[in-house]
Amino acid sequence: MRKRVQSLAGRCVNAWRLISVGVALLIMLISSIGVLAWNVSQSTKLAKEATGSYLMALQKTGHLQIGSLEKTNENAKNETIKKAEFNIGVKILEQVVASKVEGVSTLAKMQQAALAAQEGQTTKALALWNAVQTNHAVAPPLQDMASFLWCQQQIDTGDPAVLRSRLFVLLNKGKAWQGLVTESLALLDIREGHRDAALKKLTSLMTLDNVSDDVRKRAQTMIQALNAPPAG
Repeated sequence: MRKRVQSLAGRCVNAWRLISVGVALLIMLISSIGVLAWNVSQSTKLAKEATGSYLMALQKTGHLQIGSLEKTNENAKNETIKKAEFNIGVKILEQVVASKVEGVSTLAKMQQAALAAQEGQTTKALALWNAVQTNHAVAPPLQDMASFLWCQQQIDTGDPAVLRSRLFVLLNKGKAWQGLVTESLALLDIREGHRDAALKKLTSLMTLDNVSDDVRKRAQTMIQALNAPPAG
């Protein structure tokens, strides 16, 4: 049974990571809107320039598309041009981070981490997220997001005790984190062979407030997999 549950954990984690990377990026972009609005409201030239550069970097690295025309143009580009655009976006992010403009430079560092994870540079991604999480000058919502992404990236490889510790801190931050964090803790249970504990957490996701439909659907899929009879 333990081996079957651990095998399931591997499959669930791989599927969850692909889905939740998109979820995390979406949350990060939503958070970005608030921080960017604050920066622009300051009406400083430097803040506006940094914000514009950040949005351009998101566009060039494929994480922000503007209108159907942009999508059509992007689809028409060959891989060489796409890679060149991506590299330009990476350079722009470096410049925004170096500008140290409050708020937007942190968002740029978060995006650097996301891109590093996307490219398989896990150590670099973890270091960048950890730097944001431990920087007390950073807005708390971005610190929390960095901590979650740090945990998410190594949910199947990191020290379970350390991951649980960080995740419980987020869980105590309020209802906004309940869904994603409970899902993460359930995956740790599956990974360690704690089937009943995982089922309890996943079942709770079906009734908790402030849990997205996507999280509920993933919970239902994992519940069904955990309850499935052994193959053969």
